[in-house]
Amino acid sequence: MGERLAHRGPDGEGLFHDDDIGLVHRRLAVVDPAGGQQPLRSQDGRFVLVANGEVYNHRELRRELGARGRCFTTGSDCEAILHVYAEFGTAGIERLHGMFAFALYDTRRRRLILGRDRLGIKPLFLARAGSAWIFASEMKALYPALSRSPQPNAAAVSQLLLNGWVQGPDQMLEGVRQLPPARQLVVERSGQAREHAYWELQHVAPFTGSENEAGERFDALFGDIMEEHVRADVPYGLLLSGGVDSGTLAALLSERQARPLQTFSFGFTGSGNRNELDDAQRLARRLGTEHTRIELDPVSIGSQLTEATWATDGIIQDPAVLPTLVLAREASRSLKVVFTGEGGDEVFAGYGRYRRRSLLKRFAARLDPAGGLGLPGGWPGDARRDCFQGHLMDAWWHRRAPQCGAWERTPWRWGAVRRRQAVDLQTRLPNRLLVKVDRALMAHGIEGRVPFLDHRVVEFGLSLPTAFKVRGPHKKYFLRHWAESYLPREQLYAGKRGFHVPSGRILAAALTPDVVHVLPQTRAVRGWFDADGIRRLLLRQERRGDVAGSVWAVLMFALWHALFVDGRGVPPASGVSIAEVLGNSVAGGRPASATGASPGVRRRA
Repeated sequence: MGERLAHRGPDGEGLFHDDDIGLVHRRLAVVDPAGGQQPLRSQDGRFVLVANGEVYNHRELRRELGARGRCFTTGSDCEAILHVYAEFGTAGIERLHGMFAFALYDTRRRRLILGRDRLGIKPLFLARAGSAWIFASEMKALYPALSRSPQPNAAAVSQLLLNGWVQGPDQMLEGVRQLPPARQLVVERSGQAREHAYWELQHVAPFTGSENEAGERFDALFGDIMEEHVRADVPYGLLLSGGVDSGTLAALLSERQARPLQTFSFGFTGSGNRNELDDAQRLARRLGTEHTRIELDPVSIGSQLTEATWATDGIIQDPAVLPTLVLAREASRSLKVVFTGEGGDEVFAGYGRYRRRSLLKRFAARLDPAGGLGLPGGWPGDARRDCFQGHLMDAWWHRRAPQCGAWERTPWRWGAVRRRQAVDLQTRLPNRLLVKVDRALMAHGIEGRVPFLDHRVVEFGLSLPTAFKVRGPHKKYFLRHWAESYLPREQLYAGKRGFHVPSGRILAAALTPDVVHVLPQTRAVRGWFDADGIRRLLLRQERRGDVAGSVWAVLMFALWHALFVDGRGVPPASGVSIAEVLGNSVAGGRPASATGASPGVRRRA
């Protein structure tokens, strides 16, 4: 299990075991590199801990707990978790500021406590193997401990194929679930377990002061949060997009270190990202950062789909994971920590779908059980009818159930914009955007820090009246106005471009003749789709190019199935082609000969 997570912790390995439990930890040394090895043990030996992430307020906790007589033996931020639990029990988790997933074992009571941060920045997967509980930071690490070959979970697979990501807690493999954000799970020696939430978005109270008062409060709040987030014993950098969120972080981080901040930007040749790349470079020049600009042809990145599937455990189909992997690889040459601007749009209402709507659209949204929030489903009706088998067709009508449930849990008095923010913070953010950031960066041993997703910032942003956040054509108005002290107005109030990934061009490069030939023969396609329908879908994409989203979903699912179901999570060989991976997952053995075996699919030159 530890070997499967070596990429997350390339700096060391630690092991603890006794009659009831085994804990293994792979370390990425960021705080106290010399003395912070895990598993960590309390001074009396009672508590044992393995943890992933950062406890940003560990210095403040050291002072508080030290005054209570607790003795720290390392400089590790995670040691604070041991003493918080020793002093306050399970209620102590509420004192932690940070991103974390941990397992704490009480040797006296023979009790295991699993915990996850409030926003789900760090992952934690669970399964049962006979009478045992197993858990890990990524699904692939569970395989060596599973008692039998895992099978796909129909509900989760349907979400992935129809929505583009899996909305927990149940995951792609039957019997595997993810501990939800802001939850603790306590497992007794008997095997009995109880789970509870320690933080809820729905409890955020509205801000009642003036806009100036809100600005003053946020100035103090975000200053404190940035002071906590820059705590590290290794250099840090920033993924710079040229937008408001990462641009603001660039200015704040540059103020906090004497040497030039290292910044990294990515774009595709021949796409609309060139303007964003130029914006990022101008800002980097203005702030004096040490800037790295990466620009690649979409064709060259298509070969990394297998790596992307492996890195993410296949639980998202976001093509933006590909450039993030490239940035992580480049940043890892000199850094172990990078900051990113994730969360700014969700917290301060930066997406177009949050803005005020016409009376007719507002009325329609009221009738919509998901509050008018759409999903990126890429399946035209005729393609669904041609390709879906019964279980997928049935699932299509329930694909928005997680969004509907999250919408219903938000207070009506909040209004539509705040409710939409809350739905995204509970669905898209932890299950799509944060999966991309965590897995792509950790695949190359890089820790990603996301200050806009500190729970105190989230509470503040949700508490603000809509009029502070959406004003005229400007979304995220509060943050733009607040950032005028750090960035030029022309950058702050420019239209939101967003990062465009030319997935159609990437897909065209990935669909080599061998891939087109073998894809309909795979176990994934034959088990979940009409194989002849998929052949016609591939032909349609080649001729008309209008079903790229559907083909992308099928291809990424087939790669996941080949790696994690047929291949039982064994890492793919370096440099292996997509066709080779799929060829190992052909129903009934080796793929049929190309000649005459793929009716309706043209062979390309």
